Amino acid sequence: MQRRDGAVLGLGLALGLGGCAIWRPASYVATTTPNDDRVIATVVSNYLGRALPPGRTTVAIEPPRFSDPPLLDLLSGDLRAQGFGVTQSSTGAPNALPVRLLVTPNFGGYVVRVDYGSQQAGTFIGRDVSGNLQPSSPFVRREL
Repeated sequence: MQRRDGAVLGLGLALGLGGCAIWRPASYVATTTPNDDRVIATVVSNYLGRALPPGRTTVAIEPPRFSDPPLLDLLSGDLRAQGFGVTQSSTGAPNALPVRLLVTPNFGGYVVRVDYGSQQAGTFIGRDVSGNLQPSSPFVRREL
């Protein structure tokens, strides 16, 4: 009986790891207002404009799995205005740098993480005393 259990476990592990090879990470955006979207898009596009060469880089913004948030459209427009080539998915442009955006509400503001290529950067965008979003910390970058 143990021999069959080991075979089932091995098969399950192989199938699980094989699924990881075809799974693509998606963006996650949980914002509430158009004003919040505008601020976050501006902060992220300014960061990417400093981190990557705009005139020579095409980015593929990974969309969320189940929604189409306006924030990604604003981000695309801001990046195009800086000179980036922008596509919505890395499958359409094989040489494009995949960009994934994770925006999660926390402490009245948003924790924002940007994954691009082999880099990851994150920041917190908090609220001022009047309730408007403003950058609260610099981006912290790390290699993946």
